Amino acid sequence: MKRTALLCLVWLAIVAVHAGIDSYYDFSWSLAPYESVNGTVIQALSADDEISAPIDLGFAFPYGEYAYNHVRISTNGWIGLGSSHNSSYHGNDLSLFTPNPIIAPLWDDLSMDYGLVEYLLMGNAPDRIFTVQYTAAKWNYAANNLYDFQVRLHENGSIYLIYGSCVGEPQSASASVGINMLPGGSDWFYSVTPGTPHTASTTVSFNGVNDPIPAGTRFHFTPVQTYANDLACLSLSGMIHPTVGTVTPYTALVSNPGSLSQDEFVVKLYDSQMNELDSVTQGPLPSGGEVSVQLIWAPEQSGPETLYAKVVLEGDEHPANDQCPGLAVNAQVAGMQYVTIGNGNEQERYPMDFYFKNSLYECIYTAAELGVDDAYIYSIGFFNNFVDTINGATRIWLGNTGLSSLSADWIPSTELTPVFDGILVYPEGQNTVTIELSTPFRYTGGNLVMLVQRPMDSTCYHSGNRFYCQQGTLLRARYARSDVTSYDPANPPAGSAIALFPKTSFAYVPYTSAEDPAAPEFIASLQGNSPNPFKLNTEIRFTLGKASPVRLSVYNLKGQLVRSLLQAEKNTGQHHTVWDGRDDRGKPVASGVYLYRLQANGFDGSGKMLLIR
Repeated sequence: MKRTALLCLVWLAIVAVHAGIDSYYDFSWSLAPYESVNGTVIQALSADDEISAPIDLGFAFPYGEYAYNHVRISTNGWIGLGSSHNSSYHGNDLSLFTPNPIIAPLWDDLSMDYGLVEYLLMGNAPDRIFTVQYTAAKWNYAANNLYDFQVRLHENGSIYLIYGSCVGEPQSASASVGINMLPGGSDWFYSVTPGTPHTASTTVSFNGVNDPIPAGTRFHFTPVQTYANDLACLSLSGMIHPTVGTVTPYTALVSNPGSLSQDEFVVKLYDSQMNELDSVTQGPLPSGGEVSVQLIWAPEQSGPETLYAKVVLEGDEHPANDQCPGLAVNAQVAGMQYVTIGNGNEQERYPMDFYFKNSLYECIYTAAELGVDDAYIYSIGFFNNFVDTINGATRIWLGNTGLSSLSADWIPSTELTPVFDGILVYPEGQNTVTIELSTPFRYTGGNLVMLVQRPMDSTCYHSGNRFYCQQGTLLRARYARSDVTSYDPANPPAGSAIALFPKTSFAYVPYTSAEDPAAPEFIASLQGNSPNPFKLNTEIRFTLGKASPVRLSVYNLKGQLVRSLLQAEKNTGQHHTVWDGRDDRGKPVASGVYLYRLQANGFDGSGKMLLIR
């Protein structure tokens, strides 16, 4: 095993090369008569916004790097591969991360209250076909029309979307047609735009199908060529807040989609400059198999970084899938510790409810969950899964409490300490939203209470903007939400007591007496810049553990100074500085990658940002 140190401060922006859906499927279309089937009617799918229980396909359906034995069928014109889908979701955008993976012959707000859905397994191995047939679907749920269409899943991985007749005209129609697969997002979907000819895109999601697709039309998604020697690196996972100087494990998932077993191969870990950080030899791996490979990294400096894993196989015939998507991490200075509370096995609209214009949420975390007696809390992390990117006003208070339940009433903000009041970016997809506190909060033992407010806004967002949550054993939380009433955190409404609370992480430094020579000292941390990439302005954020002279500078990739942003004494806490894309003479700089460097009382950290004109 080889360990390579990080030697260079300046790095280049590297775009990850990884497989997309077009590495697995080709799109085409044809015309043929619509042939209905007589299958098993799914009685549960006879109304609006329903989803079936898992249905056995009768064979393993190969789809990308995975194989699925079950499907769940939605009345809203889509089929979920696997058993995990639990909502009939009608927010029809194939480019989103949820739901995924799905097959969507006509994804919109449909209803089957006048029609039926049935399925049928036909043929013999290895050429079996599983057909799902929608008969007399209403498009949309209140329309006066009847539409017939099918999905056919072939044992070899081929997918057919087949269209029959439509009696009547669609109403308020805006459907999506196509497929998506894990991990989701751009390049991992095919979105069909019907026309002359019919086309499909892997980067632009067309959500405006509003005319019936002509009867007899068939859309084909056909597996691309398979290879004898082919290994794929699917993902990289591990701690997103490693500590400087601490060896941290990361796990690369490697699969063998090729037809031959591989006796030996190498898995490597890289940073964003493609410096090799670790290398591990593995094998054997049979055809169709997967293996988790542990790699390690010890950050040498704090700040944001992107890690990549890559599998190296001599004679690999399909190198496009060798490297996995990047894992964004943010290395922290020594002394910072993290605790994550909850498993996130549910998704709900807590602690911020963007479906309503105004929300208030409060929750208690126990001393046992926090696992520390005395500490300064520097940041809070929520785990979201959003269908929108939202810039949301957010207010947070923290406090120490002897209570373990909020079943009786709220703890008002007047009894707590304000720790954040500003605009946060809640990104689309699955992310960790990190809130750097304006002032570190001193936790002194017992239980911790957190109050979160979404102040009254003029906009309501999609109900699918949710956080990862879980049920507690006590009524540890309270919430209230409204489109008309603006809540006062100092005088909360009655609200409702619940046991549900968000999966939450806390970054903290344990408090020890100043006389203790072994006490860890937190000097500073660099949280990165947002937005990134940017066109006009970007905000660089950092936190100081104690008052310190600070220098914040911008450099180009040649190491030349572009702009001195900040040179001043700053107090303990969170700070931010805006760069407007200009140099020290006030002239706009060219598009490209730039570096920012923070120096504060012995701390020296850096990050990269991309300016797009």
